[in-house]
Amino acid sequence: SLITNWYQWFFGGQARFPDFVLTDLPTYSGATITLELSSGASGDVACGAFVLGDQTEIGRTLLNFTVRNRFFSRRERSIYGAFLDLLKRPVAREGTFQVLMKNGDVPRVLKLLGDREILPTVYIGDENFRQSILFGFPDEPEITNETQQHSLLNITILGQT
Repeated sequence: SLITNWYQWFFGGQARFPDFVLTDLPTYSGATITLELSSGASGDVACGAFVLGDQTEIGRTLLNFTVRNRFFSRRERSIYGAFLDLLKRPVAREGTFQVLMKNGDVPRVLKLLGDREILPTVYIGDENFRQSILFGFPDEPEITNETQQHSLLNITILGQT
């Protein structure tokens, strides 16, 4: 449930955020950031990744994006369709986005994405849609010139497991 006041934060049930970003942290040199995780009476607590870094906007994500899970589990069937061998493995979330950007930004964005080819990075399609927050790698970005002022970046982000 959504926490809307301090009473709910301290005494109500805690919300779980599988994907959460803060984009308004101050960028002070030498600052200390503390992350405190507490399970209380609810059991285990975990943090898959805690990533700090500079933010760079590459354009405006259009709302016709797709997000999917890539399963790495093994599921083998017999010739009659029954499952014989099941092995649970990690799941990675991937997303395909269209990003509207200024034509003048194209060289900078292509270099930025090229520099992150093998560097896991947080990609935020739209902060209002948590499913569009991915931690992974860009896959073959493609830019189409749309108008004299704007281009369209088609990009898939291959998520980490």
